[in-house]
Amino acid sequence: MQRRDFLLASIAGLGWMHGSASAGRRTAEGASAAPVVRTSEGLARGARAGGVATFKGLRYGAPVGGHARFSRAAPPQPWPGVRDFRDFGDRAPQPGKHSPQIGLPAPDAGPWASFTDPAPAGEDCLRLNIWTPEADPGAARPVLVWLHGGGFREGSGSINASDGQVLAAENGVVVVTVNHRLGVFGYLSLGHLDPAFADSGNVGMLDIVDALKWIRRNIRAFGGDPDRVAIFGESGGGAKVCALMAMPEARGLFHGAIAQSGVLVWGMERAQAAEAANALLDTLGVGRDPQRLLDLPTQAILDGVSALGDGWARKFLPVIGGSLPHHPFAEGVPAVSRDVPMIIGTSRDEATILVGSPPIFALDWDGLRAALAKMFPGDMAALVAGYRRLYPAKSPADVFFAVMSEFLIVRSSIYVANLRAAGASAPTWVYSLEWPTPIMGGRFGVPHGLSVPLAFGTMARVPSMVPVDAGSTAVSALIRQSWSSFAAGGAPRPASIAWPPYGAAGREVLAIDAVPSIVRDPRAAERHLLADLPWFDTNGDHRAAPPLAKGMW
Repeated sequence: MQRRDFLLASIAGLGWMHGSASAGRRTAEGASAAPVVRTSEGLARGARAGGVATFKGLRYGAPVGGHARFSRAAPPQPWPGVRDFRDFGDRAPQPGKHSPQIGLPAPDAGPWASFTDPAPAGEDCLRLNIWTPEADPGAARPVLVWLHGGGFREGSGSINASDGQVLAAENGVVVVTVNHRLGVFGYLSLGHLDPAFADSGNVGMLDIVDALKWIRRNIRAFGGDPDRVAIFGESGGGAKVCALMAMPEARGLFHGAIAQSGVLVWGMERAQAAEAANALLDTLGVGRDPQRLLDLPTQAILDGVSALGDGWARKFLPVIGGSLPHHPFAEGVPAVSRDVPMIIGTSRDEATILVGSPPIFALDWDGLRAALAKMFPGDMAALVAGYRRLYPAKSPADVFFAVMSEFLIVRSSIYVANLRAAGASAPTWVYSLEWPTPIMGGRFGVPHGLSVPLAFGTMARVPSMVPVDAGSTAVSALIRQSWSSFAAGGAPRPASIAWPPYGAAGREVLAIDAVPSIVRDPRAAERHLLADLPWFDTNGDHRAAPPLAKGMW
């Protein structure tokens, strides 16, 4: 379905022409008044705190519950007068607990203990939040738009780790975080049952496209430059970045892309997506009539997904066809984003926090071989022996985490970087986060998720993941300088080191540490050891390697 832009096109210029109705008036005491900005829907009043103006819960789409489910969102309705936007809007409905990875025991949740989300859950979730140094339409600052992690079924733009205050105040950028539909509400493919839902399997991604359109219409009034917008995301957010890079309708809505600890090589084939939808409809007892889903309570649908089990629940992902014509990176670099510069990176020990349960930390060598043999075909004894030759000091748990880090995240990220080095017209920069967090005795090393507070400068908000110390402060400064300069000018320019683009021959990678360095193709020997292992699909399945990966390592 095409976006209904007729109303928005007629009023798109309002925010640009009139800008802020009260862009930070000063009171007699010298404090800044609450900022008021004219958006395409009406006057929005925010708040000032920590040296920035904040606007929370701004609508970029109409409510999408009930009979608006599984369809492209309508434009938000205008409002009279001035409306306050000081509180986060709803986050998307989602499972009540985190799921273990690919059938392994539940990992230690300790590092996540201080991550909080103040927002309630509800289907009226098409909201975004803005942090800006000043809501001045003449400022034209670079814009960073955050796409949250949590796969395609969990998370929100209101968690404390992604608060944009520090990034906006210290790095002079406008920060936007976005909520959108997730899981079954964002990716339930029903087009095979009713043409009215032809692209229902991608409405979660289309929400993000609509958010980017809203940003393009309105961000100048908040002090941002609509022609300098970079999208960035971690884990599932990085996968969303990659999906957008393959969506023709998203072209021109962003000018740089950053994928932290996650890419998307494959979407869901329509046949698989239809099978998952049929299974859910059977579980819910509505036959093959998608219209009956529109009258069910939100929780009933979530309960139906839970009843299906984790294997099915992971299959509600972006669907190939319609607004996402091709797999994002399975067949090469998407033509619609070849000219978009990109940063791709991973954390050295991604898997420690994803699969680091007490039994895994306690593995011995026999247990390691047995654990790997349950997951992968082939000679696991030879694989373990190869790792022991490469890293004699590693423990069995260290080797397991190294294999799983490559399998789950690192290998596919380097694959995308290599594709772009050979086939994109815009440069790609690659990093490896190497600074280990000292929490819990340092046992997690450099885990998945660590790059989020470092990129936002929110270490003080999430002490269970990372302390505020000299190391984290230096690493955070480097990442924030890199991301903000990338948004500003299309290339990352940290103050402490020159970061060259990633080349097909040199494969230069920025090792982000308290003292950063440039290294060539780090851990390439591991990828040679893993060459015959299947690839991880975002839906939890194993897949054969993409054809273009042959000979890449």
